[in-house]
Amino acid sequence: DIISKGRVKSYKDLTDEQKKQVEFVQFHPSYDYSDFVEGLRPEDKDGTIVFKLNPGIFKTFVNRAIKNYEDSQKSREMIENEFSVKEAIENFFSDVKLNVDKFRTINGNEFKISSVDEKNIGIYIPGNATFKHITLNFDEIRKMLESGQTFSRIKDVTTFFGKTFATQSYSYDFAIYKAIMAKKSKVSKTKVRQEERKEYIFIIDEINRGEISKIFGELFFSI
Repeated sequence: DIISKGRVKSYKDLTDEQKKQVEFVQFHPSYDYSDFVEGLRPEDKDGTIVFKLNPGIFKTFVNRAIKNYEDSQKSREMIENEFSVKEAIENFFSDVKLNVDKFRTINGNEFKISSVDEKNIGIYIPGNATFKHITLNFDEIRKMLESGQTFSRIKDVTTFFGKTFATQSYSYDFAIYKAIMAKKSKVSKTKVRQEERKEYIFIIDEINRGEISKIFGELFFSI
């Protein structure tokens, strides 16, 4: 009723998009903070087991609600710019052959893009004797593109992120930024509708079966 603003009375009658505004979880004695908020999960990376911090069901849901709230505050021009950038990024990476196509930093260091996901870009640097693999934060490149600023040197990137000294990753951020910008002019301006602010509902069933301090941790005070 809340999600549909009175139009339907049953969850099954909600659209697929509206169902994303509702999340359900059932507590039990072995349920903990890593399931609910966030926790380390093992991951195979090039044959080596590493531990990666992954969001739990509640944090994932909250992030979804935060994104809707932030998008609802944006002007149509901002949203159009973000969609244009998103389209340019997708076009660029759809053409990239992982571990094949070669790129160069402003200093001439050769590298290849080894992996891409929503949060990270994996970089392989064959000529680096110490670190052949590094991971870039996808959001940094996205923010550079969405800013509308012109970055012509590494110092511009350092200043943009409010840092005193450049990090190693900025050289590769800058190189990928330049490569995407070279193709961005071919992307047509996207017309999109402004995001509506929505209601989000999180349902906890059998809350008394869970150990509250173990599940919520310090988050319990914030809530």
